[in-house]
Amino acid sequence: MEEKKRKTDRRTLYTRKVIMDAYIQLIKEKPRDRIKVTELCQRAEINRCTFYLHFQDISEIEISIRDELLSRFESFVETQKPTSINRKKVSDKFLEKLMEDDTYVTLMKATDQMNLLAGFVAPYFHVLKDTLPPGSSLSEREQELLYSFLVGGILSVQRNWILNQSNVRKENHILDRMVQILLTEMGKSKDY
Repeated sequence: MEEKKRKTDRRTLYTRKVIMDAYIQLIKEKPRDRIKVTELCQRAEINRCTFYLHFQDISEIEISIRDELLSRFESFVETQKPTSINRKKVSDKFLEKLMEDDTYVTLMKATDQMNLLAGFVAPYFHVLKDTLPPGSSLSEREQELLYSFLVGGILSVQRNWILNQSNVRKENHILDRMVQILLTEMGKSKDY
């Protein structure tokens, strides 16, 4: 009970955020494997005891950052209720939020951080499943393969936009069109 209370205490939440923000700033400067707890503590302006009170190691910070990003992603999706009809509008709004999110952009730029973004696969699956046109004849397994393909492609395109500083608003219609074509064509019949 005490552990649960401590994790929701305002000071605890603030300290955890300061540590996670310091980690994101360091990722902008160097590869993950070169970040040390001492350096992270200096950046966050805390001592090592405080660090270990909140996190066991750096990988636990990464998990917390991923979980926070996923929570924001899922909250957004819940409020938007994507369907096959409003998918493009939701996609535009979501991309604006993502491309303005310093944490997401930083992780997309850091090649060695891509494993953190793997957590986005499951929520993307649900979004894509909701936007599959009605009457699809795809089995659960075929849908899983299609969504895996689409999610990998979407994340890759987003990373390309970030690395190349592209005009996302201008180019998102291309990505949405590709997703729409694949969802529609693959959902029509089993005659590939």
